[in-house]
Amino acid sequence: MKNNSLKSYARMNQKAQGFTLLEVLVALAIFAISALVIMEQSTRSVHQLTRLEEKTLALWVAENSLAEVRLEQPWPNTGNNKFVVNSANREWRVEQLIENTSNENLRKIVVNVFREEHKNSSTNAVVTLTSFVGEH
Repeated sequence: MKNNSLKSYARMNQKAQGFTLLEVLVALAIFAISALVIMEQSTRSVHQLTRLEEKTLALWVAENSLAEVRLEQPWPNTGNNKFVVNSANREWRVEQLIENTSNENLRKIVVNVFREEHKNSSTNAVVTLTSFVGEH
């Protein structure tokens, strides 16, 4: 009887030896691929968050610039205005284009905001805001 129980115990030990090298390598490969995908998505999320923050700050600069034009007395002159604004520890280049419209009591204002670091870029505004101002 003891002999049979020892044989069955030996067979059970032979079956429960653990993972093979191939199984460990496959599991490691799956883990590595999963980790790479997660890292890539995290990088994209950080980049998108940074871009969203930049656009939000630029929009605030554009809205402030537009508010100044609306409050300007007397009536704002037509033409281009370019200046640099420091906001949120960043420098922004603001370009205002004030134009006449078909209504003589109404002017169109286009405000473009650029990062000051990109001085050579005049076509890639971070934000463009268009509004109209009426004469009171």
